[in-house]
Amino acid sequence: MASYHKADEDSERDVPHRDAERGYFEVAETEKFSVALESTTQGAAMLAVAQWSDAEYASKYGQKQAATACEVVEDAEAIGRLINGLGLFTISFVLQALLIALLLFFSTQRMQDPYQFEETTAMAESLRKAQESNTTLPETDRVLGLCLRDHSVPYSQSVVVFLWLCKISPDIIFNLWTIVLLASLPKFDGSALQFTDANIHIVRLPRGAKWMLILFVKIPMLLVQLALAKTGMTFLMYCSALGILIMKALALSYVCTVPSVVFAGLASKALANEVGKAKLTGTIMKTAFWDAWLSGIIKIALHVAVAVWYCRLLHAGLTAFRWECFFYKYKFVFPTCNCGAELFGVHIAN
Repeated sequence: MASYHKADEDSERDVPHRDAERGYFEVAETEKFSVALESTTQGAAMLAVAQWSDAEYASKYGQKQAATACEVVEDAEAIGRLINGLGLFTISFVLQALLIALLLFFSTQRMQDPYQFEETTAMAESLRKAQESNTTLPETDRVLGLCLRDHSVPYSQSVVVFLWLCKISPDIIFNLWTIVLLASLPKFDGSALQFTDANIHIVRLPRGAKWMLILFVKIPMLLVQLALAKTGMTFLMYCSALGILIMKALALSYVCTVPSVVFAGLASKALANEVGKAKLTGTIMKTAFWDAWLSGIIKIALHVAVAVWYCRLLHAGLTAFRWECFFYKYKFVFPTCNCGAELFGVHIAN
């Protein structure tokens, strides 16, 4: 997980402090923020580009200079660092994208197929009418077959989808945050790195390096994370049993860890140590009330809104079918199946 550090000693206040008598908050301020690079292939790529862009670092480890034998070796080392960092990122990106595609086009699609022969709203209506008329559906009815195979509990999908969003959203927010920090880095003057407190601070980047990281590292990774969020929500929405739903939510988290798994398995110990000490440090506009409480409220509201929209509105038909199915089974199936459990006089089964 990324960590954020305010560089208070370097803060530059652009507006007056709050008036203690009137109790006004600061409207805005400019301050330096340090974001620790994650020990993943993304972090390796960002550090590799910054090292290649730094004039002093390049003179030490070799960017192209006069053609002496020593300088050729140093140049090969610098190129090797760049290729290594970007290569690790490319491997993890391709693997993660491949896993998402396999989930989306095979597993998730197979789970959706049974519901595509007939509208879920029509199936829900069929179950509702059967309950109103107190008449069971024929055993050969396809709607009844789907209902009997469905062991979900009302609202369970909404809850687990909300938790899935809480799991995937920090990575998305981190990517957006680092894009803002990259864009805010000052004009390049030949030194991209600063070495303080045993840490490597990326404080400047040339325009080409900025665009390279944003267009070929950050945005592709952001798209993968958004695709994973959407695929995960669809996968969880079509799970037909509560136990499977919970276990699949845990298994989906593995796909999120691909960049860190590839980095841990393929990165050298020296590179891992460097990335662990690297930070992206920039100066941005901040608001006191945003850090104090507003960001938390917005996150809660956004996560709840997306979960409700996806489960209760976008998939309203499927939700209605499962709701009617749940009550159909309680009326016609559970009383005679000797299944479930009794708790305080209430029959519990799904």
